[in-house]
Amino acid sequence: MAEIKAFRGIRYDQVKVSLDKVTSPPYDIISPQEQQEFYEKSPHNIIRLDFGRILPADTVNNNRYTRAAADLSSWLEEDILVKDAEPTLYIYRQNFDRDGVPTQITGVVCLVKLTEFGEDVLPHEKTLSGPKRDRRQLLEACEANFSQVFALYSDQSGAVNKILQSVTAGEPDMETTDADGVVHRMWPLRSAAAIETVTQALADRKLLIADGHHRYETSLNYMKDMRDSGQARESHDYIMMFLADMAHEDLVILPTHRVVNKESFDLDSFLGDLAGSVEVSEGRWEPRTAEEADRDGRAVRFGLYADGRLFSLRGDREALADRLTDENSSAWKRLDTTLLQETILGPRLGVESGDGSLSFTQSDVEAKRRVAAGEASLSLLLEPMLIDTVEVVAHAGDKMPQKSTYFYPKPRTGLILRDLE
Repeated sequence: MAEIKAFRGIRYDQVKVSLDKVTSPPYDIISPQEQQEFYEKSPHNIIRLDFGRILPADTVNNNRYTRAAADLSSWLEEDILVKDAEPTLYIYRQNFDRDGVPTQITGVVCLVKLTEFGEDVLPHEKTLSGPKRDRRQLLEACEANFSQVFALYSDQSGAVNKILQSVTAGEPDMETTDADGVVHRMWPLRSAAAIETVTQALADRKLLIADGHHRYETSLNYMKDMRDSGQARESHDYIMMFLADMAHEDLVILPTHRVVNKESFDLDSFLGDLAGSVEVSEGRWEPRTAEEADRDGRAVRFGLYADGRLFSLRGDREALADRLTDENSSAWKRLDTTLLQETILGPRLGVESGDGSLSFTQSDVEAKRRVAAGEASLSLLLEPMLIDTVEVVAHAGDKMPQKSTYFYPKPRTGLILRDLE
């Protein structure tokens, strides 16, 4: 099972900088405009390390990755970033409102030993070569983890959570509030006895990756390459992760809507093509909650917005799944994102992930705005899913289509860093 250990984290000196000005969301949800805004917030914002700008004059020897390495070295020399003196576990809590109800998620930031998928760590989504290439170049240049892979474990007994709650009774060492109003707090746990208790409590757990598939695969492949080249160190065997209990009732998975831009798109022809596969009704789209959709498991529903018109699409989940010839599990075939891709986006619109005609957003308002503004031809809106669905697919050995899940809130980048010394 998963091998967990404490580490000497690297943190911002809060006497010299404000965490509100130097932390950021994960790199893969930051727009170009937001990237610039984080650059302007502080000359020491983590964006400069984790998601640096690409400049017209970039060369092999001067680019976003070499600049990140230079900044990391400089900030450490200037004590903007300071490495903890002893191995530590970092208890991390996110406080946020969910439909007006105060909510919190608590977990632990630690090192986890890298293993092949399916052994101690389970993936749930497919990865793409582009993001892995980007993360590999950054890892090679900096030999550091600037953000945590977010993973889930099962602790039905609540044993781990009891330990974490006891640590968070005191004042946190770090606290910052993001643009969505999520409060991020972190407490260091340095007691050797307490660290042993936590690591042993987590030692027999399998981990399910929620966010960070590209970073995990990149680190795994980097470890293998370093071994093959005879340059491996023990630090290459581990990756920094944030672990939380998947049984936590406050875990939120938002739907990720599909926005399609096809020059030849004709709405009437598309609706005619859908006839016989799904029921189409115009005028309303009222998504169910994840719990409601799970109870009414036979029906799969999507929203459609195009030409200023809103539609609800309803299909028979089992009948649509039976049409798929893939040798995947029944759980994979019954996924909303699978059925959308395999029965509508692919065969009827000729849209595949990564072909440039497909973009994503968690906001149905934004999905419709892009269409209304002429930036896209249509948007397809999805309903949320339960964490149980993710777990079943992962344990079946399958990977969901890209952007099937969006766990909220995201771990804050820059609270804790880790080098590979």
